[in-house]
Amino acid sequence: MGTKNAQTPAALEPAVPEPAVPEPAVLEPAVPEPAVPEPAAAKSPAESWEARRAAIAGADEKMLKRLSRYASEDDAIKAGVAAQTKISEMTAAKPLAKDASEEEVAAWREANGIPLKAEDYKIELEGGLVVGDADKPAVDTFLAIAHQHNLMPEVANAIIAGQLKLQDEFAQEQTRMDTEAGAAMGKEMKEVWGSDYVLRTNEIEAMLAAGGVRDELINSRLPDGTPVGYSPKMLKWLSSLAQAQSPAAKVVGASGTNANQSLEGEIATIEKLIREGSSEYYKGAAGLAMQAKYQDLLSRKLGIGS
Repeated sequence: MGTKNAQTPAALEPAVPEPAVPEPAVLEPAVPEPAVPEPAAAKSPAESWEARRAAIAGADEKMLKRLSRYASEDDAIKAGVAAQTKISEMTAAKPLAKDASEEEVAAWREANGIPLKAEDYKIELEGGLVVGDADKPAVDTFLAIAHQHNLMPEVANAIIAGQLKLQDEFAQEQTRMDTEAGAAMGKEMKEVWGSDYVLRTNEIEAMLAAGGVRDELINSRLPDGTPVGYSPKMLKWLSSLAQAQSPAAKVVGASGTNANQSLEGEIATIEKLIREGSSEYYKGAAGLAMQAKYQDLLSRKLGIGS
């Protein structure tokens, strides 16, 4: 058998790695920086007001035209306030219609500063004047009428103050006149009655007191304003009534004597009545007058004897 020639295996050379091919870099697109808007140019006041009035008026062309008359928003606001004030003044100055409703009356009173109720009038008087308790009913009645006729508060206060001043002036004048009348009466009646002046006045006082009409009569006034107690005519008449009620009372002259009866005789007449115990000396107004006369006669007698 023939022998085959064996082949020698090829030597294995180490594998040389292929050089690495770098992957191509991924290029991301550049993100642009956000654009910063440039600040808008500031509008002038005229341009701002133009836009503002356009926004206010909207589609109302008439309003836009009216707003366009003003140079600025401030001017428009001031004009509106002035218009409202004028309207209010015109409302206050406008007379209230006779057929005005309650709501219209209330609105008119509010516009004119008139209270809604008469009792809400504030009484503010100048010169230290004060409404006293005696004056309050009359003042309340007046304010009710004043409110009914929509009288302004300042006018109502002026009328009240004027009335109070008149009352004070009248009272002062009345006091002055009464003082003069009293002095004149005293002078005249002392000339008429002489030394019997006190006696006569006591007789009148006693008579009126007994009748329970002393204050009512003496403090009343004649048509000319003179108090009855200061009227010589009234006193002479009252004296005659007082003496007529007393049989022992006689009209005595200024000299203190009587043509028909002496001082002693008058005293004796009264003392006789005193001794009777139940005579007119002890009864009513005549008795009081007689008692006063008796005391006066005794005083005069002592004066004559001394």
